[in-house]
Amino acid sequence: MASELDAYRDHVRHAIAARTGKPMMNGSLEHSAILLQESMRAAQHEMLILSSRLDDACFGQRAVRHAAQVFLADPEKRMRILVETALWDPQENFRWGQNPFVQDIAANVGLGQVEIASVKKDWIAGYKFNFFVVDRFGFRYQEDRDEPAAIAAFYPSDREIGPKDTVMHLRGIFAQLWRHSNRVELEANLPVAANA
Repeated sequence: MASELDAYRDHVRHAIAARTGKPMMNGSLEHSAILLQESMRAAQHEMLILSSRLDDACFGQRAVRHAAQVFLADPEKRMRILVETALWDPQENFRWGQNPFVQDIAANVGLGQVEIASVKKDWIAGYKFNFFVVDRFGFRYQEDRDEPAAIAAFYPSDREIGPKDTVMHLRGIFAQLWRHSNRVELEANLPVAANA
């Protein structure tokens, strides 16, 4: 008998394959991890992620980290991550090499596939949401960064994109926040290999 999480994973896979744009609810960190993992599996070009802290409860799950590694195994794929570091690390001296998700994608940093930036504190004060965007066809939007409840949708890639297109709107917000963020220099923050 399939578990509730297996059923949710099947539901997410179907939504991504069908790409009807029908909204789906996401109510837990486990659901968030499944959505992120399956979205990385479906992405063909780029993942944009706005996260308060790359929380281990979601990003630290082995399946999510593995999905990121598989996604980045294609040298044409890119991942840009915005983190709201100022919310929990006012001095912004967090050792990114301690984060399991960052550890697992670290090899792709030097290849130019992964970029991480910290949103400036004065910008963070102006919103409470978090989200991720899958290429130009999907998203997960969390209205309150402190609550796991979110909505996700996956649209046809060949849809007519208008001024109210949610995916493109979120991409625009991401671009604006990116311009007003500080790049995280990961090479200086990653652990040195034991045999180096």
